[in-house]
Amino acid sequence: MLDPLHCDFEFACWTIDPALTRAALSAGVRWIGPDLEIIGKHERQAGTGSLISAHSRETVPMMRELVGSEKLFARCNGPGPHLQVEIESLLSGGVQCLMVPMLRRLSQAQQVVDQVAGRAQLVLMVEHADILDSVDAVAALPGVHTLYVGTNDLALSMGYRTRFGPVKDGWIDRIAAVAKARGVGFSFLGFGRLSARLAVPVDLVIASYVRHGVRWGLFARSFAATPQSFGDELEQVRQRLAWWRSQSSDALDEAQDRFMTCCAQAERNGLPHGPQH
Repeated sequence: MLDPLHCDFEFACWTIDPALTRAALSAGVRWIGPDLEIIGKHERQAGTGSLISAHSRETVPMMRELVGSEKLFARCNGPGPHLQVEIESLLSGGVQCLMVPMLRRLSQAQQVVDQVAGRAQLVLMVEHADILDSVDAVAALPGVHTLYVGTNDLALSMGYRTRFGPVKDGWIDRIAAVAKARGVGFSFLGFGRLSARLAVPVDLVIASYVRHGVRWGLFARSFAATPQSFGDELEQVRQRLAWWRSQSSDALDEAQDRFMTCCAQAERNGLPHGPQH
């Protein structure tokens, strides 16, 4: 039985591996499914070491069989002439949580919201400099569940050396404040494995999640759990979420200071975009 502190956090996992899917289901992951974003990604992220998914829409029926439509999750491609058909295909295929990347204009977000029309939980990604001035208006659109900051692409579009550049310059705080004011969810980065040796420690990311009231999160590549270890690794993350939630605001502020210091150091060092959170 999960502690009540754990139950209001929605974990989302990109996978089409049946064994890992079953492990994630057993561990209580809320959303599971394919990452289908591919259009333009090789060109945008060339040389960054980022992971580009090889999942395809043909995997959606298999994943629906494995997880049921009530847990079926997918990230589609960003705006373009293909998107309307792609979204309709995913929704008709049973996807109940849809993540949409690379929005650059309010009108694009409006079109997505209008098309989805409440048929799925809608997670809109903030990951290009062009959309930053419209974040408040995007968050105000009815039907938006969560704003998710894609720090890798956002950093690339803003000329930073690493995904931690927008964090250290306060963009995460600003977008989180907008989301809170508009009553929508907010998230960024991703859960790595707690034991992973990263320039920005996973525990400080979790503390920042708690400080910002994050309730929806993805697993990063650095989570790297196998089907055999997934449950134990996720339980460690849950325990740290619960622990940080029990801490004072002063303790969370101090952890945030350390988190920002690590992000600034990572940006100065010019760490690769890909293998972190």
